[in-house]
Amino acid sequence: MKLSTYRIVIIYLFFAGLWIALSDEILHRFITDSNLLTLAQSVKGFAFVFVTGLLLYFLVSRYVYALKKSYQQEQKEREAREAVWRCSSDGILGLSTDGTIFSANEQAKNWLDISLPMEKKFWDVFQDPYCEQIKNGIKELISIDRPDYVFSIYGRLQKRETDYWFEIRLNKSSYDTRDFIIVTLHDITEKIQHEKEVELLKASFEQMDVGIALARRMGNVIFVNEKLQKLLNKQKEDLVTYKDCLCVPCEKSDSCFQNLEETLDKEKVWRKICEVKGDDHSSIYRSLDVCPVSYKDEHFVIVIMKDITQQILSEKRLSQQYRMESLGYLASGIAHDFNNILGAILGHVDLILGEYHDHKNLVEEVEIIRRAVLRGRDMTSQVVSISRENGGDQIPVDINNVINEVLTLIKPKISTRIKVDLDVDKELPKVLASPGKINQILLNLCLNACQTMVQGGTLVIKVEVINADETLLARHPELVPGKYIRMIVSDSGAGIDPEIMEHIFEPFFTTRRGKGGSGIGLYVVRSLVTSLGGGISVYSDLGKGTRFCVYLPVYSADIESKPLHIPHEEEIPRGKEKILIVDDEPMLAGIIGRLLIKLGYQVRIVNNPRVAKELIEQGLVSDYDLAIIDNIMPEITGEDIIRCLQEKGFKIPVVLTSGMVNDEIIEKGNKLKVSAILEKPCTFSSLGKLVRKVLDENFMKEDI
Repeated sequence: MKLSTYRIVIIYLFFAGLWIALSDEILHRFITDSNLLTLAQSVKGFAFVFVTGLLLYFLVSRYVYALKKSYQQEQKEREAREAVWRCSSDGILGLSTDGTIFSANEQAKNWLDISLPMEKKFWDVFQDPYCEQIKNGIKELISIDRPDYVFSIYGRLQKRETDYWFEIRLNKSSYDTRDFIIVTLHDITEKIQHEKEVELLKASFEQMDVGIALARRMGNVIFVNEKLQKLLNKQKEDLVTYKDCLCVPCEKSDSCFQNLEETLDKEKVWRKICEVKGDDHSSIYRSLDVCPVSYKDEHFVIVIMKDITQQILSEKRLSQQYRMESLGYLASGIAHDFNNILGAILGHVDLILGEYHDHKNLVEEVEIIRRAVLRGRDMTSQVVSISRENGGDQIPVDINNVINEVLTLIKPKISTRIKVDLDVDKELPKVLASPGKINQILLNLCLNACQTMVQGGTLVIKVEVINADETLLARHPELVPGKYIRMIVSDSGAGIDPEIMEHIFEPFFTTRRGKGGSGIGLYVVRSLVTSLGGGISVYSDLGKGTRFCVYLPVYSADIESKPLHIPHEEEIPRGKEKILIVDDEPMLAGIIGRLLIKLGYQVRIVNNPRVAKELIEQGLVSDYDLAIIDNIMPEITGEDIIRCLQEKGFKIPVVLTSGMVNDEIIEKGNKLKVSAILEKPCTFSSLGKLVRKVLDENFMKEDI
């Protein structure tokens, strides 16, 4: 049985009172001797003192031991608590309710750079706005009477130009009726830096011009930027796995997925170029890279997608340009020789027509030959049109008039089962071009469209004015910003096979071999459009039809044209002057000579340029009034002959002849200061007029 302190005191008082009250009665009853009684009373007093001392010792020693034990226990707990504080990776502080720091472990002192005691408030250690947040948090904590309530905020501390971030946890406690605040500081600097790095990485991925997605290989997508969503035309919610982040052709191809998985299993990057169709049925190209990534025994994939449409189109355009240039050089060479042959034929035809003009039947037959030769000359001109700039007068052309002419021309040639749908703005601005070029462009496109609609269909011609936006300029780098007339010629025919799409503008390429197809129609169309400063594109769906879009710049009065003036007179002028002809083609030189002789001129023909140069060097050409010199000859060119004339001081006017007149020939003629340039083949009339004009101009100069 445990006795409490007050019970022991009551028992002691009870027994002490009995002892004081009864001890003397008992002693008097048993002891009569006074001396012995005095001695007994003394012993009684000492016994009382001894018993009282024992009781006091028992009581004091018991409570002293309990107090000592309690102190030792408290000391151990304090030491254990301080050991925990010292060993804790967090900073721990004790605050009074007014925010003063009265206790802190070493970690907190080091972080906050403080020493105790101090009058500084805890929130003053941090910068704004965190100091106000901490101050308000302590006020809120004190006002809430809940010991389990914890207030958490973030705080930033700058030391030596370095930011430190802490998670600050505030908890109210009390001791001996005194309230105080326990503060726990948890260092989250590395976490904040990591989060910032992740956010920076995400922001960088969002600003990149490529689509990027990160996903678990066997799980969901972790991150996808807006560029990829835009490329795929999907929302983020639709991109569940990394396979959803691939191009449309890959999504629908089991073999594509099988190859992808096999490549990823080998820890290699899977690459592919996808071709998809845009809203306007144009081809869009995208490069797709799927990269395997391993991190902490987990497998991820990174999908990288880039729009390479312009790169692919530029490469195709460059490749096609190289092929076109090579074929253009070949065609130019063939055209030059072919024009020489046509020139000889045309000259003899003109001689026959002049000699036998009274024979009606013969004239009609020969006239057919003449028209065929002129048609051949025009076709040759079309073949080399890519290198020509003088295809007729450059004048403002009304597209409406050209369309009406083209429809009139094709009407007898198209099937009655083909319907023509015309959608043309009535008040279209004009374009600066040769009417013949515009006519030829539309005519070729319309005839090609009609030929594809064997079973009938609809030919649509639409003309409108548009502004060249970024999309159009990106697809046609040859165009410049400004207004354009867009001519759309579409059909409902069989369409064009994608495999041959890139070849349709090449010369002599045709799918109608043996059926009347020459393979130069679209080649000439593209060449003419380019020469006018425009662009052309084609879109096709197999089984649905084809659409050609031609863009021509709107005419501006600031554009200066340089039309080629060709005189036209009914009668051919004559003369008696001496003319020297230097041409390595005997047949062509002979017919030119015969035509000039017929006009009364004295002609000498030299077919060997070396002989012609020797005549000049020997001074045997001084009595000639005109020299007609071919541009291209073996070993010694026409330029060499002309320079030889100039070096020897002969002021004979020169007519330079060529089977192909372009800017290069014109520039060469200007440098050599020739009087005129004659394009072969030429008619009798044009030859006579040009020769007379040059001779008359030279005669006037001599008079001056």
